[in-house]
Amino acid sequence: MKSAQGFRFLLILFAAALAAWLAATVALQFLPAPAPAAPTLSPDCFRELTARLAQAGLTGQAVLRPDRVLAVEVQPPAAWPADQAPQAVWAVFDAVALLPPCCSVYPLEVVVSGESHHVRARVSPADLRAWAQGELDDRELVERVLYVESPPASLLEE
Repeated sequence: MKSAQGFRFLLILFAAALAAWLAATVALQFLPAPAPAAPTLSPDCFRELTARLAQAGLTGQAVLRPDRVLAVEVQPPAAWPADQAPQAVWAVFDAVALLPPCCSVYPLEVVVSGESHHVRARVSPADLRAWAQGELDDRELVERVLYVESPPASLLEE
């Protein structure tokens, strides 16, 4: 009789443990997934990039967006002809390519805005690194860059 009671006790204990495990497993499935960590880039990277852009005669801003894209928006000097906007894109490519490796791990999107033009170019960090190391020439990099040129928004509204 005692062994039957002991067996019944173990069976109840096992059932309770199984129920607790199942409840915890099911509950965990409905918990929200932890948010991915926000992308980060050292302030030194931004300072160095700003200095390199200034050396090229460009002003603007750089920000690491939540979608993990390093976005650089620049305005070429007023003295530059409007058809030189693509040259500003290449100046940004040069500046980012010269940054330390820890600063150039994100896709790069460059926006060049002027009075009569708006250029947007996007390149992967691997392609930019390969170009900087001479593994891709300029033509090969151009083939891999997503490139859009359009009139600025104010001209599109007319």
